[in-house]
Order: sequence, then structure tokens, then C-alpha cells
Amino acid sequence: MICSTSCSNRFLLLPLALLVVLLLGGCAGLEHTTVSSSGNTDLPARLEEGALYALLPIENLSASRAPLAELDMQLRNALKERGIRLLEPERLETFMREQRMRSRGGINLTQSRALRDLGVAGVFITALETWREGEVPRVSLIMRLVQSGDEPEILWIDGVGRTGDEAPGLLGLGLVKDVRQLTAGALERLLDSFVAARSGAEPGTAAQKKRHQPKYRYRAADFDPAAEYRVAVIPFLNVDTREHAGRIVGLHVVRQLQRYGNLKVLEPGLVREALLSQRMIMQEGPSLEAAELLAAADVLGADLVVSGRVFAYEGDAGESKVDFSLQIFSGIEPQVIWTSHSYGGGDDGVYFFDRGRVPSAHELAGRLAEAAIGDFAQ
Repeated sequence: MICSTSCSNRFLLLPLALLVVLLLGGCAGLEHTTVSSSGNTDLPARLEEGALYALLPIENLSASRAPLAELDMQLRNALKERGIRLLEPERLETFMREQRMRSRGGINLTQSRALRDLGVAGVFITALETWREGEVPRVSLIMRLVQSGDEPEILWIDGVGRTGDEAPGLLGLGLVKDVRQLTAGALERLLDSFVAARSGAEPGTAAQKKRHQPKYRYRAADFDPAAEYRVAVIPFLNVDTREHAGRIVGLHVVRQLQRYGNLKVLEPGLVREALLSQRMIMQEGPSLEAAELLAAADVLGADLVVSGRVFAYEGDAGESKVDFSLQIFSGIEPQVIWTSHSYGGGDDGVYFFDRGRVPSAHELAGRLAEAAIGDFAQ
């Protein structure tokens, strides 16, 4: 049988085409690990040259045992390598004891003023969202910088989620099986985001996909998204899902709200203290009562109160899945001005070689929250 030259060339190109497809498939996860900074675009002007900052111990929201002391030291060293002066651990421990700080997840007004009196310009607050060791390790963190003084204000917030199989590459050569190696890369990306924001870089956004848009949404016709608002985010209600999921989704929403210059997002520690003072510390989920309380001028003076319910938050193993509803109340005239429902899986819309896969619940939650808040705020 005689075969033409063009036929032979097609057969010769098949292995090359297969190699290209495999490489693309192996690199599919890379597009999902980009950290996009969130925060005020005037951050450089707000940071004091050579100022002293505090680094609170990491709060464990992972529902897993994690080497927190080791992670604290790793994070402290990474910040110092980037030229950040930090309050010594012994002085911080004494301060937390004197202030009776039981929570690592935020600061209240009294603590903020005490930090300023101590010569501390701001405080880094970090939540460990996911920690999994094993064959396919996973780690996710959310971190923010809060200014100290008479009005603790979020200056910068961002997060990163990584999985060992996010970019396996050809023949699995890109797999990361050491959780500490994975963590080092995660911290590097997270703090690179802070350094970029400190230098005045514009906040980035992930490419929006239709599958991440809310499945249902409503916004009151008389709401003006361009006006300026003080925004309080209260913990979301866990509905039969993993421990701390409500806190985690709340932080993702805070992160996305912080992108908009007309929205002043109140430090979660202030919100917690306000609920405590009104004996509403167990308050979770959407509530007109909470909106009225936090809107009071002698409490927080919040114009908008944000909350919701979390129905699924799965990402410790296997396919990531996130499902939550979002409600936003007006504190000025108690009414619902926004409601939406977002859900999805990391493998949604993925058909060939994991192209487009979102490997971590952290990133999936971030994309769902970004899409929902984007619809609300624009």
C-alpha cells in the first residue's frame, strides 16, 4: 500500500499533538493559583515608613490539627525578609495577656488604641482555612492588615489556596507531596501580593466564568451602588457543613467588598465586639435585628449589614464544592436590598485534561464571592 506524503506527515504529527495536549492538561491548574490583591489603592500612602507592626498568632479555621507555632514562625520570617518590622513575640504575648485577647481573628477598638499606644502602626491577622497533609496536601490562608488607632481599618486583605495536584504536569512531575513545600509557596504568593499592593499596584481580578455567577440574584430597585457605605459583615450561618465554614465565607466576602473604594468594610473584630456587647455573640446568619443593632450610631453606624448561609464547603479532599446564599440589609431603613445564591464545583465545565479545573475550595469560594459582590456593587 502506498501512502501519500501528507498522510505520513499527519501520522508524524500525532505524537507531537498528544504531547502538547498533555502539557496543557498538566498546566491547567496554574491559572487557578494566581493571587489577586484586594485592598485600598492608596495603601502606599497609608503605610508608615519603617513603622512597627504586630503579627497575631494564626487562627486555625481548618477544622484540622496543624503545626501553628511552626507556621507562625514561617510567616514571621517571610514578613521580615520583605522588610516589615514586627513586634517581638514576647512583647506581643504580654500585650495579648494584658488585653485578655481570647480571639486571634480580629481586634476591637480598645485593643486597636492600645496597639497604637505601644507604637504599633497596624496588625497582621491570619486565618488558616485549610490544612491537609498526605499524598495530596492542601493549604489555604486568608490574611489582612488592619490599621491601629481610634478607628481600626482594613488596609489590605488577600488569600491563597494551593493543592499538591493543582499543576501535575507531564507524567506527574509537577505534583507537590510535601505540605511544607506547598506552604512555603503559598506564603510567598500571598506576601508578594502585599508587596505589590504596598508599591501601589492596582488590585487584580480573576477572569470571570459564567459558571461562577450567582444562580439567583435580586437587588432592590432604589439601591444606589455608587454611593458610599459603611459595611459590616457578620458570620454566615452554617447549614450542615464543615466547622468554621460560616466564618470562612464571611472572610471571602470581606475580601471582595474591600475591592470597592466607596465601601468602607468594618474590621470583623469590631463587629464581633458589637455583637458581644449586645449579648448577641451567637448571632449567625441573616437578621434584620442584627442590621438594626449594627446600624445604631452608638454601636457601629453600619449602612449595610452582610450575611448569609453556607450549605456546602468541601475542599479537604477530592473535588471542591461551595454553596452559599448572600443577603445584604440596609441599616438606615431596615430592608433586604440584595439576595443571591451561588454554588458550584471545582470540576464544573471541565471536559478535557482538567483544563479550567478549580482545585481548591478557597479559590472556588473566592470566585463565587467575587462574582456575587461584583453584581451587587456595580
